[in-house]
Amino acid sequence: MDLVNRLDSSEAFSVPLFDTKNNRGMVNKKLRDDMISAISKCKSIIHFSDPRKAQITDTLNEARRVVKTFNEYQSVVNLDLELLSDSLVELKNLSIALMQRAK
Repeated sequence: MDLVNRLDSSEAFSVPLFDTKNNRGMVNKKLRDDMISAISKCKSIIHFSDPRKAQITDTLNEARRVVKTFNEYQSVVNLDLELLSDSLVELKNLSIALMQRAK
């Protein structure tokens, strides 16, 4: 984990395989932070007057990764769905807007 945490734009957590309130909170916080970051990137690209296709592609890939992570975690742990659902909807809508802009 130390190696991963030393890399730019990387972080690692060691989460025991048993379900505790603290572990769920850690996962919820990490996923929420990722969603906020992806939403911010989407909004930033949407407001550019002429974004490059590479910027749109990178931003969409990040949004897809966050959505995939959400779906995987949802099936594994009891996420705080009320807190995260609104962000998930916003992220999906922004991703659609970016895809339309890339055409």
